[in-house]
Amino acid sequence: MFDIAWGRDIAAEFDHITTNISPGPDGNPIIDFFHTSDVALLRDEETGAILFGHATRTI
Repeated sequence: MFDIAWGRDIAAEFDHITTNISPGPDGNPIIDFFHTSDVALLRDEETGAILFGHATRTI
């Protein structure tokens, strides 16, 4: 991940996050957009440690 931007729209309950990797593996940028309410699990790729887990969400 090279760039991460976040914000919250007026009257929104959750933040939105935009990430990008540029260049991506094929030379083109990869851009992802999601809301924090969509995140069910964050896991450290190297250690496998769970950094965040939402008990009421299924993966």
